[in-house]
Amino acid sequence: MELQRCKMELDSARVAESKASSSADDLMSTLQQLSAESLAAQKEAEEMKRKADELRSEAEAARITLTEAESKLQAALKEAEEAKEAEARALDQIKELSEKANAVRSSTSESVPKSPSQGKSSSP
Repeated sequence: MELQRCKMELDSARVAESKASSSADDLMSTLQQLSAESLAAQKEAEEMKRKADELRSEAEAARITLTEAESKLQAALKEAEEAKEAEARALDQIKELSEKANAVRSSTSESVPKSPSQGKSSSP
């Protein structure tokens, strides 16, 4: 009887060991899977950080380009305004000179005495 009881305990211990071994294998498998997932998540996080840094750099470059473009636009607008003002001054000067030239022509035609032969056609 004692022997039979010992055999039963041994069988029971073997079943328990088998279950424990199976559980340990399952835990090791789960641990490896979690470790792999953790590593993949870490790599993904690093890639996302790299992309975020890249996008941040691109955004900064775009901001700088925009600032430069705005400065160039302001300079071009100022230059266009100055050109418009210069054109207006030039037109005023042309008008003034034209008026003076007309006044000079008028005064010279009035001050030149007309000779009797002016206005008549000469016949031979």
